[in-house]
Amino acid sequence: MSGKGLTDRLVHENYMLPFYQRMKWTIFAAILTICQRINAKDCACVLSRDQILNNDAGFVGTALQGECFPILGHSNVTWQHIQYHDQSAWIAHSSVETRDCDSTVPTTTPGSLDPTAVRPSPKLPGCPTIITRDEWGAMPPSHAMTLLTETPKYVFIHHGATSPCSTQQECSTRVRSYQTFHMSAPPAGRGWWDIGYSFMVGEDGNVYEGRGWDQVGAHTYGYNSVGLGISFIGDFRDRLPNPNAIHAAQALIKCGMENGKIIGNYILKGHRDVGNTECPGQTLYDYIQTWPHYNRN
Repeated sequence: MSGKGLTDRLVHENYMLPFYQRMKWTIFAAILTICQRINAKDCACVLSRDQILNNDAGFVGTALQGECFPILGHSNVTWQHIQYHDQSAWIAHSSVETRDCDSTVPTTTPGSLDPTAVRPSPKLPGCPTIITRDEWGAMPPSHAMTLLTETPKYVFIHHGATSPCSTQQECSTRVRSYQTFHMSAPPAGRGWWDIGYSFMVGEDGNVYEGRGWDQVGAHTYGYNSVGLGISFIGDFRDRLPNPNAIHAAQALIKCGMENGKIIGNYILKGHRDVGNTECPGQTLYDYIQTWPHYNRN
């Protein structure tokens, strides 16, 4: 019998006993109820979509309606202290209600309750290994995402201008940092709805899914609805990405073209070809000019 059932039975049967025994059972039932409350773990369950902030008031994610998070111990009248992806975080009290964690549905996968979340890219034959958003730990987007309405005719090469990565764990960490920067409000970040790139490429030889094949990106101003943005993870002003990354990027473009995600006579450009930026770094920019389909004009 559950603890609640035992308590209810004790209260019911209490009325069938003499007064002094009723008092004894009433005290016992009260102690049992207190123990149940001590053992229960409270969760903050989201009533309406809201931002989640870290201890420095920086944006770390979006809480979706129906998600529940364990409550930590330093809440106040305005902010609820929660555990979010194993870190200390905060959400507005007005956006949540407190429930017993044992009575809630399991915590959801990011985006699983949200019809506006980025749709996973289809697995296409001939593509290099693509680490999915779930696999690298993506946050859900903050707003509804827009689907591309035509097959992209441009491929834009970028670089992250950050430290490089050579393992999946390192690259996943770097990609999460890109997403946090892109989604954080200015001046700390870009204030975008999600990570801007379509894909990212690490020197571990893996491709990392951003907005994917089918979503409009936020990578190249004026061309987001007609092109895909592929960013190499690292800083390539003075060196090239290693052969693993070069091969993965070229294989990704070839796969996209062969599977109808990029038109056959696509145009390849560096980010700087259409914007006032050093991206993708001088050394990488010089190199991509030797790739098929490159056209500066």
